[in-house]
Amino acid sequence: MADRVTGEEARRIKRERLGVGDRIKHRTRKAAPLKGLVREPGTQQRVYRFRFYPTADQAA
Repeated sequence: MADRVTGEEARRIKRERLGVGDRIKHRTRKAAPLKGLVREPGTQQRVYRFRFYPTADQAA
């Protein structure tokens, strides 16, 4: 069984042999706060659910 490769050696193998690039751009990006949906007081969210029963011809 082969030895386990970790750390910088594993990243090098990913880059060279597998063609997987470093994900540096995601690590250097500044964290942004999540923006929630602000609603007016007293408003409600309406949800519609539909269920369709096709005929045999429509299903075919």
